[in-house]
Amino acid sequence: MYNRVAIWRGIYKAEMIKRNNIHFYTDLRRFDDLPFKIETFAVAQSVIAVPEHLYYYRLARPGQDVSADDERLYVHFDIFSHLNKSIAGTDDVRLIDYLQMCKIQTHMYAISKIKPEYKQVYIQRAKADLETTGTKERTYWLAQKYIGNESAKNYKAIMNESLNKLSKTSK
Repeated sequence: MYNRVAIWRGIYKAEMIKRNNIHFYTDLRRFDDLPFKIETFAVAQSVIAVPEHLYYYRLARPGQDVSADDERLYVHFDIFSHLNKSIAGTDDVRLIDYLQMCKIQTHMYAISKIKPEYKQVYIQRAKADLETTGTKERTYWLAQKYIGNESAKNYKAIMNESLNKLSKTSK
């Protein structure tokens, strides 16, 4: 539940991708690897990790998505709208829990990067998004169990729209 979602971290069987109609959403302008990876993990029968570094990914290039720190990060809400249909629309509690943990981590990433003038709106939208796929109690418990107490506290701060209670790593 806490693995990074970048697609370049994996190798995928084309047959599995085609059979499950997994694709890139062309209406997403950035971070389009997030739904691809989540939907892939949702249908994968097995996932294998290797310890070797087999790919070099250069960060901090001009125009790269990871450099966004403004309203461009609002794209996460479009992404989770797609995933709410494809993942949260199932009856698979495990997948819905996985999606919820991914949402918390993605929103915390965005909150840690976004400029102050966009932060309050982002937090309000993140709260509304998190309410679509889980109860506060269950999500808090899942966050503690799978991604740690700090993430659970930050989840609670988002749900209370408390900017001052977010951890230092999120400000």
